[in-house]
Parts: sequence; C-alpha cells; structure tokens
Amino acid sequence: MKLPDLPDPKSTPKSRYKERRDWLCEQLDTDSVAILVGNRCQVRNKNINFRFRQDHDFYYYTGFIEPDSVAVIRPGHIHPFALFVLPKDEEAETWFAARTGIKAALETFGADLAFSIDELDTQLPQLFETRENIYLVD
Repeated sequence: MKLPDLPDPKSTPKSRYKERRDWLCEQLDTDSVAILVGNRCQVRNKNINFRFRQDHDFYYYTGFIEPDSVAVIRPGHIHPFALFVLPKDEEAETWFAARTGIKAALETFGADLAFSIDELDTQLPQLFETRENIYLVD
C-alpha cells in the first residue's frame, strides 16, 4: 500500500488532509474504524514543557499540530472524521500556548465531529457503533 506524496506542510490546504483521510477510508472496509493518537506534551521540569512536535502520521491525516489529541476515522459514515482536542482554557493558554478548541476543530480542520479530549472515554465507544475492526495508530 503506497501512501500519497507529502507536499510542503506550510502550503498544504485543508482539502489535502481530507483527500488523505478519504484515501485511508478507501483502504479500509466500512466495518472499520481507525484511531490516530497525537503526541502528548512532555514536562521538562515543574511547569516547563519540552518543545512539542506532533506525531507524523497524525499530522499527515489531520493537519492538527496541538498536543493531547485523538482522531477517529470511520469509513462510510455520514460523519467520518471525529477529532478530540484540548478545550479552550484561558488560564492554561496564558502560560503555555493558545489552543484551537472544539469549535475551531470543526471549522478550521474540517472535523465532522469534535469533542474535548476529556470526553474520550465516554464518546469513543459510541463512535465505534457496531464496527468490528479497530485499527489503532499510536
């Protein structure tokens, strides 16, 4: 299975990530779900984090560069792309960095559904529905 070529990430339009997800959906059957796990922030000391770099596979299919995020791709579903992200948090954003948040995950990154990463345990099983094949990329 050959992956499509990766263009310069600085000039990649949102539609390119959708094309990549569509290609992935074509490789899977409709009884499948793919879960892509993004990288987490790593604490260097106390409240100082190491410089963050997103997982390459996660970025390739989503274009999302923030930590602590999970993408769920469901071939053949009316809402095939769900994204779990860190919610907006004014205090945390003051100290660390701005967050995209749930609303912008839908608008900016083309997610069909978006949730707080805090809802992963409750929402993820519902996204599986009756699908039997689960592919985890972490």
